[in-house]
Amino acid sequence: MTAATRLRRARKAYRCDTCALRSIKTGQQYLEGTIFPGHDSGLADTVGHPVRLRECFVCAERYGRDHLFTDDEWRCR
Repeated sequence: MTAATRLRRARKAYRCDTCALRSIKTGQQYLEGTIFPGHDSGLADTVGHPVRLRECFVCAERYGRDHLFTDDEWRCR
C-alpha cells in the first residue's frame, strides 16, 4: 500500500480510501498507510506533502495485508 503502514482503531466512522465502498465503523480496526514524497506511486509528489490513506479489512485481505489485523471482529462481516 504505502511506505509506512500501521494498525489503527477508528474513533469515528470513516470510508475506506482503497475501495471507497465500505465503511470503517467506530471501534473497528483499519490500516493507515502514509505515502511520503518520493514514493513510487507519485501521489505525495503531486500534492507536495505526505498523504494518509485508510484501508478496511476486506481490501487488506484482497492485497495480502490481512495478517496485520489482531481482532477477530472482522471475521463476522
